[in-house]
Amino acid sequence: MMNQSPDSGVVFILNPVEICLQVFEFVVEFWIWWEMFFFFSSGSWWEMFFFMPRKMGGRGLTSVKDCYWETILDFDDYAHTDVNGCLKLVSERCDYHHSPLNKLFRKAADIRVAISPSFEVKEKQDKLRDSDHKLKIEQGEFDRMCEQETISKKSLQWHNKVHLPAALEMKIFKTRQQICKCRARLKRMNKTKDDTCRYCHAARETTAHLIGGCPALRTNKYIYRHDTLCRFIHHSIAKRRGFKVEKEWWKHKPQAIMTIGQGKSEEKLFWNQLWNTTAKTSARKPDIVWIRHDKILLLEISCPLDRNVIIRYDEKMSKYDELVRELKARYKRPVYTKPIVIGATGMLPLAVDAILDDLEISAWQCQKLVAIETVRLLDTLSLV
Repeated sequence: MMNQSPDSGVVFILNPVEICLQVFEFVVEFWIWWEMFFFFSSGSWWEMFFFMPRKMGGRGLTSVKDCYWETILDFDDYAHTDVNGCLKLVSERCDYHHSPLNKLFRKAADIRVAISPSFEVKEKQDKLRDSDHKLKIEQGEFDRMCEQETISKKSLQWHNKVHLPAALEMKIFKTRQQICKCRARLKRMNKTKDDTCRYCHAARETTAHLIGGCPALRTNKYIYRHDTLCRFIHHSIAKRRGFKVEKEWWKHKPQAIMTIGQGKSEEKLFWNQLWNTTAKTSARKPDIVWIRHDKILLLEISCPLDRNVIIRYDEKMSKYDELVRELKARYKRPVYTKPIVIGATGMLPLAVDAILDDLEISAWQCQKLVAIETVRLLDTLSLV
């Protein structure tokens, strides 16, 4: 590429390699300043999202700050293990306060005080970010729950198993950390004076309230999310057992009653059917009833707030006790209630994980569907 100066008439030859190097240097410098401006604030959700490992729910990017620390520590180790002792001799002969080498040694000593010697820099930084994040009341609630013994580790790891665009994953992360543009958060930022829910006008408008506790959204938004998960589970069971269904689950339209086989091998799949019972009970309409030749399964599906998954699971287990006794006496075979409770942003109890494994249904896909529908709910409200 050639360019001629209009004043001197000198022809400059622009090397494409030099141009690429200059562009690369500009991009690197821009990214470093961007990270310093946004991410160096301790405990910020940006730092949590971008730099935490994938297994801990973040994007798993490498921080320039961590690389800088590791470089200083590596050079400090090299200087103190130098066979000839040249670097150590130079540092001793130079002024302690003004020598760049001595400043680097002091910086390395400060870093070693900040991190434990038993950890690598990145591992220690990840633990510090995680511990700072969990101290926050709302933003750390999901991560604190994942430490409970009744919660599956898949609650933080499911996004590694499914493909999600980066923009969608960030929206799921923001919803999980309860940092959407709800009125309660805007009031804390002094951008509004009223934090009452604009839909039900009865409670504070928090992220948790919008995705699982607003009475005004329960009749349409929450039911659509629930029915989407029900259709996926119904399609997965029907397709695996040989029922005639569509190839893709999103095209699946569940029939009220589906039958396959004859005689002892006959199986039936009921969708949202009201069962008649001799005893008076309001719990007579489970989401899916699967009648097999050896047993009957009552599948009750729910997508509550992440904090309520264990409570809702216990409620569902005892909800259909009367119907279980009726069906056991009618069909002369064991009847089991199988609650499938998945949190609004992917919280998965261990008991539900075992149920999905027994049914040969992908827990990752169920978590993905629920989380996407939760984000779609907030998208329609222009809050994420």
